Amino acid sequence: MTPREKKSAVELKALIMREVKRHPEWYDIQDVAITRPERLPHQPNWDAAFTMTGPRATPEGAFRFARELGAKFDLA
Repeated sequence: MTPREKKSAVELKALIMREVKRHPEWYDIQDVAITRPERLPHQPNWDAAFTMTGPRATPEGAFRFARELGAKFDLA
């Protein structure tokens, strides 16, 4: 297994929020926080927690995008 490139929480947040802006249907996403939950070595060492402006659930596409980034980048 090849090591993943490392990004800071600020860099990961910027990547996610840039993607959010590309999806007008994700308009309820106000912010994202990068968290560091306990994980196994082969799993991503970070997760994304979204803040929504309304009662709607976070769009699955936003979680999917965060998982894709988690497969590419580790939290520095």
